[in-house]
Amino acid sequence: MKTIVITGATSGIGKELVKYFAQNYSVFAGYRNEDYAKELENLGVKPFYINMTDVNSIKLAAVYIKSQTPKIDTLINVAGCVIAGLMENIDINRIREQFEINTFSHLDFTQQLLDLLDGGKIINISSMASYGIFPFVAPYCASKRALDIMFNSMQLECQNRFKYISIKI
Repeated sequence: MKTIVITGATSGIGKELVKYFAQNYSVFAGYRNEDYAKELENLGVKPFYINMTDVNSIKLAAVYIKSQTPKIDTLINVAGCVIAGLMENIDINRIREQFEINTFSHLDFTQQLLDLLDGGKIINISSMASYGIFPFVAPYCASKRALDIMFNSMQLECQNRFKYISIKI
């Protein structure tokens, strides 16, 4: 049975992916809010706690997954957020938070699981906004563009040991 790891598994796209894959795959589903752990278990998946703003949480999530499976066929990075507002007024720490959640946390988590992904796929849920300049959501656009660039580069640097796919929503 193939193994899939999904972050941001408790709402939106992540939740729908969990429901879809839970029927035929071994699924690890990342949650941040403890209230969702039981709901994920009821779907027949293995829930794991991960807070994308906490490097220790990311590390512990990777350690847990590595202790439960020898291989990951697909890692789907869904977790994310949008920080919006006028660039002249957005606190720089909120912009840092945007990049931490949408970019750096996914890179960190993936690096820690990379040895289980040989021959597998990494799918990042990105955005068409990564190609443009849109008022009021510049930090979001930039964080998604950075995500795409870093993972495209990592795929080349790793000599295509994994296949990288960016899905633009």
